[in-house]
Amino acid sequence: MKERGITLVEIIVTIFIITLFSGIIISDFPKIKKQFALSSATHKLAQDLRRAQDMGLSGTQPLDPDGNPLLIKGFGLYINLNPIDGNNKQYIIYGDKNGNQQYDPLVDYNLDLIDMDIESKGVIIKGLYNALEDRVSINFSPPNPKTSISNLDPGFSRIKIVLSLEYNSAVTREIYVNTSGLIETK
Repeated sequence: MKERGITLVEIIVTIFIITLFSGIIISDFPKIKKQFALSSATHKLAQDLRRAQDMGLSGTQPLDPDGNPLLIKGFGLYINLNPIDGNNKQYIIYGDKNGNQQYDPLVDYNLDLIDMDIESKGVIIKGLYNALEDRVSINFSPPNPKTSISNLDPGFSRIKIVLSLEYNSAVTREIYVNTSGLIETK
């Protein structure tokens, strides 16, 4: 009668295969983590654009510290790729007080300064395409839904915002916003 069991060779081969797969997964973990940060930052930026759009189209009126309405004429998101401090990891959600449909730091109300380096370390705003300058305001204003994009090249109806990894600019994600208010990520 022959006894059945597991041989030492089978155990060693199984351990080798498990070790090999574990090594592959662990060696790719930093790359996977960076890809996740890029995806997360892309979705956060698109979500913030939709938030500004919702506020702009609903006619929301935020309150000042004294509890008085600020009389905002629209809401938007402002990106500047060449700020004084050289930080291309930030953008501003603002309330358009004067109704000029673009960000004016001396007049408009800053609702939120988003620093991607806090939530998604290693992600930058790589570029703005179809724009005449390295800064853009995407503004949403009521009562009839109106989407305005400052510095938009006259030949185009949408802006492309490209995010990338800070140390590998070949890995990118894109957000498109058109003058009809459609916001897409790719």
